[in-house]
Amino acid sequence: DVRFRRLLLGGADRVEALLQRFHQVDDLRRRFDLGGEVLSAAVSPDGSTLAFISDRTDTRQIYVISATAGEADALTSLEDGVTAFAWSPDGTKIAFARSSGSFNEIYVMNADGTNQTRFSGQPGFDPRWSPDGTKIVFVSADIFDATTQEIYVMNADGSNVQRLTNNQTGDSNPAWSPDGSKITFTRACQHNRCPTQQ
Repeated sequence: DVRFRRLLLGGADRVEALLQRFHQVDDLRRRFDLGGEVLSAAVSPDGSTLAFISDRTDTRQIYVISATAGEADALTSLEDGVTAFAWSPDGTKIAFARSSGSFNEIYVMNADGTNQTRFSGQPGFDPRWSPDGTKIVFVSADIFDATTQEIYVMNADGSNVQRLTNNQTGDSNPAWSPDGSKITFTRACQHNRCPTQQ
């Protein structure tokens, strides 16, 4: 199998097409009834399971389905839904951003949906595991000013939350380098001018 780690997708048809493209299936045509709009999806590190966010119910929830087809099972059933998720490198856990009214919070659960635990002590979204699975980077926004977003990192058990950026605009889309020594991110700029770190 050809492995692919993370996909940002826009519909069930594209999910199916990408699965067929990236996996050798020996004439087996894969069809998945993912239902609703698929907002994001990612294959587990071992390639056996596809997890995705869908609004097939009234709210956006995380579902999983076997990479060899079958029925999708819901991992979450939360009142305000989920906005993003990420597999841990060993595939045993999933970090996700849970909607909580006007802001999001970082939670971690087992890969089967059990033991859903709130991790960050502040608003947060877009969690990403470090390559060695020991840390999680995420974005946090001021609940009074959503345009001010900063990059934070914490241990994989939710301890030792640290702020990495500090400026007057929005930082987002954090991503680890392959060796886990650096984090790239996007900074909002206006009129071709980007604020410097304070």
